[in-house]
Amino acid sequence: MAALLRALQRLPEPFHRLVRGKAVVNDRGDRLERDVALLCRLERIDRMDVDGLTPAQARRRLMHGIGVVEGPERPVASLHDLTVPGPRGPIRVRAYDPKTEGDRPLLIFLHGGGWVVGDLRSHDRAARRLAVDGDQIVLSVDYGLAPEAPFPQGLDDVLAVLRWARQQEEGLGVLPGRIAIGGDSAGGNLSAAACLRLRDEGEPQPEFQLLIYPATDLRQQTDSYHRFGNGFVLTHAMMDFYLGLYGAPVEDPRASVFLEPDLSGLAPAIMVTAGFDPLRDEGEAYAARLREAGVPVDEHRMPGQIHGFLNMDSLGSASAAVDVISAACRRAWSAGVR
Repeated sequence: MAALLRALQRLPEPFHRLVRGKAVVNDRGDRLERDVALLCRLERIDRMDVDGLTPAQARRRLMHGIGVVEGPERPVASLHDLTVPGPRGPIRVRAYDPKTEGDRPLLIFLHGGGWVVGDLRSHDRAARRLAVDGDQIVLSVDYGLAPEAPFPQGLDDVLAVLRWARQQEEGLGVLPGRIAIGGDSAGGNLSAAACLRLRDEGEPQPEFQLLIYPATDLRQQTDSYHRFGNGFVLTHAMMDFYLGLYGAPVEDPRASVFLEPDLSGLAPAIMVTAGFDPLRDEGEAYAARLREAGVPVDEHRMPGQIHGFLNMDSLGSASAAVDVISAACRRAWSAGVR
């Protein structure tokens, strides 16, 4: 599939159009990027039904899909696998340092995957790229997944890693106090939830929170949820599958962070959304509520992209969107998102 996708992208435009079909335009007049449209066409051919799917099968399926669309491996100066004491046992983390000399800020990175799939390998390329292009150490976290670790155990793991990192700044080569948190999809959800927990427990906020197409409202009631829940890789059936295993009460603000009545006092946010993503509207709504609460927000809308583009940098348009995220991180470290 990866070779087929690469070959199809090289076709002359008339042949390319025959394969991908007519242009796809969303409710805002945004056009789906041509390489993403091609991927969506192939994905419809290769899709596997989630009925009867086990978590282990879903995890293998994710790795197959990422292998089709991920870009080349970015070299980093150093890479270390570590273990962090957690509330239910050791938590694996992987530290990516883009340079050999000098201390740098640290991004604690939480992978997406519906709280059920994903691991250090699934987001290795993304973590490398965020480290190199964002000029930051990236600490990727292998937090507990459902159903083995249902809600809120993954969030507990994330908080344990963040607190550990604050104690280990010197050993990790981190500039004092320069720690942020972020992730994509479920990882964005956990990042936002961690900021709320830290605030409520009287602990300092991270320098910023990087929220890449985050799940913020698990009630699944938005217009974008209904518009883009089929045909754009992330489907209604997949979301129901993940939420059923995660076991989070959808009205609980620790899971549906949009429902938290008070969003004041949180870390500045970098919010990234995609134009053809079921989670588009809830991400934008959360950004608006953060602003209303006085939280600075640096918002980036990727109009022609779909959910999961962080892992799709073999596609030129998705790679360009990831460049925007890395640049936002660099600006946040140098000048803040305020």
